[in-house]
Amino acid sequence: MRLRLWRGIDGKKNSKKLNKLYYLVFIALILLLIVLSIYFWNFHNSFSANKVEWGIFGDFVGGTLNPLFALLSLFAILYTIKIQTQELEYTREELQATKEELAKSRIAQEEQSEAFKIQNQSIAQQTFENTFYKLLEFLETCRRDIKDDSGHIGKYAIEFFFNTFKDVYLRTNQGSEYNPIHVFDETCKCLEGVKNEYEVFYKVYGNELGQYFKVLYNILKFIDTNESVTNKNIYANLLRAQLSRYELSLLFYNCLSDFGEEKMAPLIKKYHILKHLEECYLPNEHQYLWNEFNNKNENKLN
Repeated sequence: MRLRLWRGIDGKKNSKKLNKLYYLVFIALILLLIVLSIYFWNFHNSFSANKVEWGIFGDFVGGTLNPLFALLSLFAILYTIKIQTQELEYTREELQATKEELAKSRIAQEEQSEAFKIQNQSIAQQTFENTFYKLLEFLETCRRDIKDDSGHIGKYAIEFFFNTFKDVYLRTNQGSEYNPIHVFDETCKCLEGVKNEYEVFYKVYGNELGQYFKVLYNILKFIDTNESVTNKNIYANLLRAQLSRYELSLLFYNCLSDFGEEKMAPLIKKYHILKHLEECYLPNEHQYLWNEFNNKNENKLN
């Protein structure tokens, strides 16, 4: 709009400048008529047939008008130079205005691009959160579907499974059937023994616990691999808040086992999911395993 307005103004100015040049031409014609009139008025009343008089006439006209026409030509040249100088100045101003308009357009495009970027990030964040909370609901559904032999469901069933693994699979009966004496199995004090017993335990109860652990792993994987989330620990903390003390304890043994050591354990350590695990619920014989688990986690972080 600004450029079109300038072009309109320049057109009017150019028209006025050309009119001034026309004035010079008009003056030259007036001078020519004046000189001719003076000559014919004083010396002749009509055209002469004498060549000498025509030569005198030519000398008179040339001597009188040539200096005047030369002066007018000089004025015209100077005025033309002035016009060209002004045109160059107008051209520079128009180029500068064009440059400013392009700069403003570029800034507007960058702002628009940034707005689109923020909008896309917001949409991606919203999509992630919707999916994340749906996964939490699905995890709760899987938890409620867990049922033990005594009829307990959900978190109570998980408590039963943990106590069963701790008191039955990690211990051995050194008494009789009627007078059982359960002591900690020596083979289960080492990591290899724990893995073996957990494998036996999982073969019996994996049908109840398998889907629950798989969903838990996939939620962590979803958080870890999503690039639209900047602070992933917020969502990992929300996931951790869903887990009871017995879920954390059983999850610890799942991470030690072959079922969770390769994929589950690294994510559990990375996002400190077992941060609030209560050591008192673990057997004393496995305190060193818990310490090693934490030390490895700290070493990776460092």
